[in-house]
Amino acid sequence: AMVDPFGNYLFQKILEKITPEERIMLVKSVGPRLVNASLNLHGTRSVQKIVELCAMDEESEGGKDGESAADVLTRSLAPAAARLCIDSHGNHVIQRILLKLGHKHAKFVFDAVAESVSDVARHRHGCCVIQRCLDSAPCPARAHLVRRIVDKSLELMQDAYGNYVVQYVLDVCSDEDVHAVCESVVGKVTLLAIQKFSSNVMEKCLERCTDRVKEQYLNELSDPERIRELMMDPFGNYVVQRALSVATHAQAVRLVEAMRPHLTTTQSGTPN
Repeated sequence: AMVDPFGNYLFQKILEKITPEERIMLVKSVGPRLVNASLNLHGTRSVQKIVELCAMDEESEGGKDGESAADVLTRSLAPAAARLCIDSHGNHVIQRILLKLGHKHAKFVFDAVAESVSDVARHRHGCCVIQRCLDSAPCPARAHLVRRIVDKSLELMQDAYGNYVVQYVLDVCSDEDVHAVCESVVGKVTLLAIQKFSSNVMEKCLERCTDRVKEQYLNELSDPERIRELMMDPFGNYVVQRALSVATHAQAVRLVEAMRPHLTTTQSGTPN
């Protein structure tokens, strides 16, 4: 019934109408099938309904002794957590768990994502799951996940989906984590500036970095050997523009001086 186009509606209705004790029995009975159901177009709806009702039971039952339906649910899904994160149907179950259940029951998601962060972050659905993880309240498991993202940030920011994960760290994480990402690209600014995905991250790094790191970035961008390539590049030129907008007067003068010899060759007519 869970994975049937019509039966899943019956399953969801049964879940709603039974008692919390009966729900535990029902979730235990379908436990071995929960992963496959989560990967199914119709089954994912059934499992998401289980998550919602588990959350309600947790809220009303409090710290009641014995195994809860949420305990059974998360224990059944945990071995396949990373796979669920990157599945077109399974990721919705994981996101519902992050949204509805407390940290005790969502921790397995953080642990699985941290373990496979390169694969999950570089996946279309996985990057969305990681963003929901980062939206959660600070806790040790979240902190561990952020450290793993920071460790892999150079690799991730060059990826079509991974770059969004790194940008999200720059948006929502602590100053310490932001500084760690910004520090990781020192020495590689011109290389990252001319790539489609990492150029977006470089623009954000220029906005969020410390004054000391910004000085290092501007030194790299002002390199006479690289500045013309950056100016002419379809992505690099935006990084140069962003650098000019955040630079101090002295840094801007230095960057413009490096650009000056190339202005007449890159523009037609009189340069502004």
